[in-house]
Amino acid sequence: MLLQLFGRRAFIGRLRYQLFDRHYNQTLRIGLVILCLGLTLLSAFLYRGTELWGLDFLPGTLPVAAVVGLAVVVIFYNHLGVALLLVVIFSTTLATGISTGTGTSISLTFLLLNLVSVIWLFKAVVVERNFNLANTPVALPVALFVIVVLISLVWSSGYVEADARPILEDKLLPRLMTTAVLIVSPLTTLMFASQLRSTRHFQFIVWWFLAAGAVFLVLRLAAGYVPSPLNAKGQFPVWVCTLAVGQLLFNRRLSWPVRGVLVAIMGGWLYVTLALGLSWLSGWLPVVAGIMLTCALYSRRMLVLMIIIGLIVVALRWDSVEAQFRSENEESGSTRITAWQRTFDVIEDHWLLGTGPAGYAFYFTARLTGFFQFSHNNYIDILAQLGIVGFLVYVWMWVAINLISLKNYQSIPKDGGFRQGLAASLVAINAVTILIMMLGDWVTPFTYTQGLSGIDYTIWSWIFAGLTLALYGQRQNTAQPALQLNEANT
Repeated sequence: MLLQLFGRRAFIGRLRYQLFDRHYNQTLRIGLVILCLGLTLLSAFLYRGTELWGLDFLPGTLPVAAVVGLAVVVIFYNHLGVALLLVVIFSTTLATGISTGTGTSISLTFLLLNLVSVIWLFKAVVVERNFNLANTPVALPVALFVIVVLISLVWSSGYVEADARPILEDKLLPRLMTTAVLIVSPLTTLMFASQLRSTRHFQFIVWWFLAAGAVFLVLRLAAGYVPSPLNAKGQFPVWVCTLAVGQLLFNRRLSWPVRGVLVAIMGGWLYVTLALGLSWLSGWLPVVAGIMLTCALYSRRMLVLMIIIGLIVVALRWDSVEAQFRSENEESGSTRITAWQRTFDVIEDHWLLGTGPAGYAFYFTARLTGFFQFSHNNYIDILAQLGIVGFLVYVWMWVAINLISLKNYQSIPKDGGFRQGLAASLVAINAVTILIMMLGDWVTPFTYTQGLSGIDYTIWSWIFAGLTLALYGQRQNTAQPALQLNEANT
């Protein structure tokens, strides 16, 4: 009996060695093929005798969906960098989603981000037990921000005023979705920071935005709009113009035809934002700020020249500019100030941890009648939802990102290459992000203004923040061997 038992164990051990230790990849491939065939046969059986659009259509699709989902998870697990590049592609070309029946939709970008985040966290915490972010100054504020969001969600459910309680209890799904948006946005920054280390990844993201900017510009000028599901919403022109001017000024390796295309892209979007959209302050001011900040890093004389040219243009068109500013102030200036005051009135009783994700909207609904406006300001939104604790952590996080972008630019080799242009653009992009948060909820979309689908374009700020940290990590990894070599020589 013992001999038989040991014999079985020996057989199982040899089998495990052959299948998992020695031929793991082949076993995995064959196993997945067998699983696919089995689920396909099951799907065919479930389809048998049903109409194509009958009530029994769903059971037949479940096995196929299961195998496709499993394959996607396996691919993403082994190629997280590729999955993150897909986020960039999805956010610019597939701005569509699944309707929730509440006037908003869950976008494909949002679903993809959540899937990749879960896979990344599982791989980092359970499998590798290493985030590889120990030297990243942003890791701590991001972790604290996520914790504050979760605590605020629970806190706001217990500490809620009587008039808003029925509405808040009825809106659990919007609160949870807002919580997910607030969490997955900074996690996106950490994912890009930890998974992107190759300059080719950086080049893909930059040139993808520039290529998309060229295509979308042609559509905007020809048709008057960029058709869905293509996505040029939010601050898209800011990122395209800032990336373009960074490469134009700092990347001396570009050919003249490429330079000409970049000038055309930047000039076209300046025409769209300044000539066609001058009345929209949130549209043209960040674009101008991004270009001028990048130029300031290249040459102070160039910056002074641009300011002089700008003042001359404004002086020549003063009547038109004054009328546009007056119209903008009448339309949104006074209403926003009123909305801010109402928001502060709510915060007075919830200053520590706020009203919870999307929470202050429910207090507005309970206490205000007729038309009312939300803050359209990311800083006030964060303060209202997460209180002074969440607000301070949020500001800490973005200050740290901006400081890292400055360190990158100061230490990057001044070799007239791609990375120097990228580092300069990221300084301007992160600084402009600080600005645009004052002009609207362009970085963390508020559920009852931008909607959940707003993450399709707000996520770009977090992607560029992640690119900043990835460039910092690449620089650190490059400097470490050199430091070790110098220590060995001494």
